[in-house]
Amino acid sequence: MLLWYLVVTAAKTKLFVPMLLEEFIKQTNAAETPDDVFAYYCDALAKLGFDKVVYTLITDHMQINRRAGHAVKGNYPEEWM
Repeated sequence: MLLWYLVVTAAKTKLFVPMLLEEFIKQTNAAETPDDVFAYYCDALAKLGFDKVVYTLITDHMQINRRAGHAVKGNYPEEWM
């Protein structure tokens, strides 16, 4: 789902660079922590022109013991949430 979103977003903004997706996959595969993955996610979206991001689970993910919820992880200021 995340990869699909990156590709669709990039295509809509006409900023798609094939290496961005490949680089993102390599980085996240090598990530050691969930915080590392989120940092790579933020970096990838910044390259597409987004300075604020929020990660939301739209379905339950019981394999990681997380229920669906908005703003599972994000970098918006607290007062905006």
